[in-house]
Amino acid sequence: MIILKHSLAGGEAAEAAATAAFGALGVITDVCLDLDGVDIPLSEKKGKCQHALLLELCATLRCRISFSALPSEEVVNALLDVGALTVQLPVDLAHEGLEAFANFASCFPRGRVVAACGKATEGGPSLAEAVAYLRDYVGGIVIEAEELHANPSEGVETLLAELATHSGREGAQDYIRVCASVAGAVTPEVVGAAHSKGVDVLAPAVAAGDAVVDAASEPAALAGAVAQCFVKSCRTDRADGLFTTVVCDEMGVALGLVYSSEESIVRSIVEQRGIYYSRSRNGLWRKGDSSGAVQLLRRVDTDCDGDALRFLVLQRGGDGEDIGEESKVVAGHGPFCHCGTRGCWGDANGGIIELQRTLFSRKVNAPEGSYTQRLFSDPELLKNKLLEEAQELIEAEEPDHVAAEAADVLYFAMVRMAAKGVTLQQAAQHLNRRSLKVKRRPGNAKAYRIAAAEAVLCKESNGSS
Repeated sequence: MIILKHSLAGGEAAEAAATAAFGALGVITDVCLDLDGVDIPLSEKKGKCQHALLLELCATLRCRISFSALPSEEVVNALLDVGALTVQLPVDLAHEGLEAFANFASCFPRGRVVAACGKATEGGPSLAEAVAYLRDYVGGIVIEAEELHANPSEGVETLLAELATHSGREGAQDYIRVCASVAGAVTPEVVGAAHSKGVDVLAPAVAAGDAVVDAASEPAALAGAVAQCFVKSCRTDRADGLFTTVVCDEMGVALGLVYSSEESIVRSIVEQRGIYYSRSRNGLWRKGDSSGAVQLLRRVDTDCDGDALRFLVLQRGGDGEDIGEESKVVAGHGPFCHCGTRGCWGDANGGIIELQRTLFSRKVNAPEGSYTQRLFSDPELLKNKLLEEAQELIEAEEPDHVAAEAADVLYFAMVRMAAKGVTLQQAAQHLNRRSLKVKRRPGNAKAYRIAAAEAVLCKESNGSS
């Protein structure tokens, strides 16, 4: 796939371009932010990143960070902590350069470091030998590959052949991710040729048709160009040229199986909504145009072979249930299937997802005597129940009892979430970002919190006795 590179060294103009452009790219690709010449302020006490735009982009996008010179260990840790997927660092392919890089890279998780390899030096290790040495320290490599412009297929083969010359290895692509870096605009055909061999392309711009677009271009034009690169990275063995597409909600639950055409994929990405191909109508199927059950596109991915797509969507509207428009958007209400069910396998998803939908429904349309509505109306009761059920979970011993008490805690926690319009997906995003942290807090219990909880439980116990 293409990874679009953009420098933030241009000050406010560069930052504004990144904010506008990358918002449309989050559904489809990673972005690489070049921080050469950019000051990364860190808090004095904890060394946290204080760069507002980086915090925003890393929280909402799949961001990679690149440097042309090694930054400090503190800066790398701070960037990884705020959610940067990887940090791309330069490596000198001389023997002493490799050793120095390995020492520095070993301070961080292997999968979060990418080595940007320069040219092999005379008398030094070959590119393949250097990559073999680095494989224990990095999860990916970036290699200059300007020859891709002239002949994409041959250029990729030459690149991989050079990497595979080291004895005892079948090729660097077998154990770390390979990315080919080009200085100028890249065409969708180049991206497709590279992707067919398992190689990503890092470029600052895309040449789509007669236009060259980058992060400073109009967002829709940039999204369309990157979408064309994505299409060229897909493959199909169907005679009609369509792509099998699995549509899932934000929690990964399958809603249905549809088909996409090259045109529908591009339109989906540009408009950020579910648009597919209807075989019965022989044309675009813009989900929700007639039913009102529109899908907001959150992410598009290919499978490991590139011949099946997955659309992650937020399903909304069209179900006729009076739960309020805001709740429909937040909780993902609305049918996907023409039969009126949320998915083409019926509504029997059950469990925690169905509970979330029910809770958001109860906010505006609760039956008489609803306990959930009572909790919404009485925050003090909800607080006390959360504390009570947490205590009962702590005291439970038998597995089934633990499961039952955990279910109670989840119910009351989700009522609290729904009261504030917060979804499970939003909570999951926080968990995902925390999993990217490389610096950990001690995690000790807070005495004042323990005392406050005990006071509430004691008060409740005295009131009921």
